[in-house]
Amino acid sequence: MTVSEVAARLGIPAHLVRSLDVEGALRPVDRAPGNAGRLYDQATLDAIPGDTIATWRHRCATPDDGLLSTGEAAAILDIHPDALRNLTRRGLLTAAAATDGGHRRYRRADLDALPTDAIAALNLTRIGPAAASAGLSPTTLRQLVNDAKVTSSIDAQGTRRFDLATLHHELSALGLLGAPDNPILSIGELADHPEVHLHQRKLRALSDQGVLPVAARLGGKRRYRQNDALEALRNARAAGSLDLQPAHHHAG
Repeated sequence: MTVSEVAARLGIPAHLVRSLDVEGALRPVDRAPGNAGRLYDQATLDAIPGDTIATWRHRCATPDDGLLSTGEAAAILDIHPDALRNLTRRGLLTAAAATDGGHRRYRRADLDALPTDAIAALNLTRIGPAAASAGLSPTTLRQLVNDAKVTSSIDAQGTRRFDLATLHHELSALGLLGAPDNPILSIGELADHPEVHLHQRKLRALSDQGVLPVAARLGGKRRYRQNDALEALRNARAAGSLDLQPAHHHAG
């Protein structure tokens, strides 16, 4: 069954069916190719308790000012609520009002007037390319997301995505913005660099002495901007104060 058919059977609006999917309360059993639509089966509807359906109907019957919640507006646009919030932050969509609790409300007319390329204009990028653009490893970027230090969105498929302009601004404020040719490295990654290949203890000592510049700390651990670190180590080698020849590994 399609969203419209499910809405008719349950006695609720189609946009609420989509919103319930986004909220995880009513998941489709399949999706049409290209995420063109949600598909449900009768068994899914039969398993819904009667009081749950009554709550959903009451949710729509409650008198209001005709404005839509973030979840409802996101469902109409078929995007995740985080993506809708990103549209609002970027000024591409304006909230009509806010509740006493600070929750935004939207007009349907404003959603209908949203340019078709507005979401694409967010330049939302998957975590791998986003991390590469900022000179970070995906693991480091994921840690920053988990620590709520950078902003991300989740699309309708549940994939985490990033607005590159926002991400780069936030990383710059943290001192963690690198580039593909000048990445931010952990002390372990710097130790394993083919031009360095020093033990981490040596790098920590050089950092403590001020010879090796630390770009920032993440979770208390040092992070280095690759080119700055390499230049500092080359200068130390040129001054004869440091042997930077790669370490030789012997069998056994």
